[in-house]
Amino acid sequence: MPWMQNFRELGLPTLLEGYNGKPALIKATGTVCRGKDNAFLEMCINVHSFPVLTRKSIHSLRGKMKQMVVHLGTTIEGHADDELPERIAFCCRLIRVDGFESPLLSAETISWLQKQAKHLNNNVVVETATSGK
Repeated sequence: MPWMQNFRELGLPTLLEGYNGKPALIKATGTVCRGKDNAFLEMCINVHSFPVLTRKSIHSLRGKMKQMVVHLGTTIEGHADDELPERIAFCCRLIRVDGFESPLLSAETISWLQKQAKHLNNNVVVETATSGK
């Protein structure tokens, strides 16, 4: 659930404002992985698989990323009564983070990250968003 704190200040299209803070159900585009001995949990979302209008809306924000203050929250969809109400499982606040202008990693850094992954015995896919209920 992304919520842009300074939406109006940035002069973004009012068409997008109705979606600010609204949850999105991630299905076939998501996976959840955990590290060896549950050292970490990683959630991956393939935005490239989103519908065209959604991708274009995200891309339209590109020039404003360096100015945004965004709160992100993640929950797991509840189905049964004992799984409700849903609660925030993870949240963070991104302040002026430009995901489009991130620096490229050097070959040395990539090699180091690969060694670290091998040391952790790689990730184990816990569940894809399409499996389960």
